[in-house]
Amino acid sequence: MSKTKRYTRSEQMAYDEGYRAVYDDNAYNGRYFMKDDKIWIHNLDALKAKLSIYDEDELEEMGYDVRGYYCYTPDQQ
Repeated sequence: MSKTKRYTRSEQMAYDEGYRAVYDDNAYNGRYFMKDDKIWIHNLDALKAKLSIYDEDELEEMGYDVRGYYCYTPDQQ
């Protein structure tokens, strides 16, 4: 697994907002980003479809930062 610092635009935004990279071979690009025990969401619709979960409160309970997603991507509201 490569631990390169080359980030996608979404990953760079997460990094800039204080999220830290957690390396995981099963994650998007081999890493996910966490801050205050919440997981950064790159694409909310894709996450919902992949997990077959459409209730955003349930995603929050699973540790995903839904509120942060809307904060950092206001055009998605």
